[in-house]
Amino acid sequence: MVPNPLSVKPKPKLGEGYILLSYSGSTKEIVQKAKSKMQAAGLSTWMDDENAESASSMESVAALVDDAALVVVFYGSEFRKSVKSWMEAEYAEVKKKPILFLRAENNYHPDGWLGILFGSNMHYHLFPDDSDSVLQNLIALIKEKRE
Repeated sequence: MVPNPLSVKPKPKLGEGYILLSYSGSTKEIVQKAKSKMQAAGLSTWMDDENAESASSMESVAALVDDAALVVVFYGSEFRKSVKSWMEAEYAEVKKKPILFLRAENNYHPDGWLGILFGSNMHYHLFPDDSDSVLQNLIALIKEKRE
C-alpha cells in the first residue's frame, strides 16, 4: 500500500488550483513526463517548460505558489543549489501548501535547507524503471484528495 503523501499537511481537501511542478533543469525530462501523465488524467499543472530559472523573481515565485493547490518538488543535487528552487519550496512551506517530494536523481540524499523541508513532508523515489507506477499512484492519490 502506498502511503498518502497529502495527509501529512493539515489541509482536509486539495483546492482546485493547479499542481506546481518545481524542478531544476537536470530533471526536466522526467518532469515533462509527469506533466503529460497528470494532464492526461485531467489534472491541471504548471511547469516552466522553457527554462526552470525564468520565473525567478520573488513576486513571480510567490504568485505561482499562492495559486497552487499542491507543490510537487522533483529534487536532486542541482535543485538543492538553485535559488529559485529554494524560494519556491520555502514559500510553499510558509504558506502551508501541501508539498510532495519526488527524488529524481538516483543516490541523492537531501541536505541543508532541502533536508530540513524534506524531513517534514512525504517523499517518493522516482526513477526511470518504476516512474510509470509511481506516477499512476500519485495521480490516484491527488484525485482522491480532490473528491
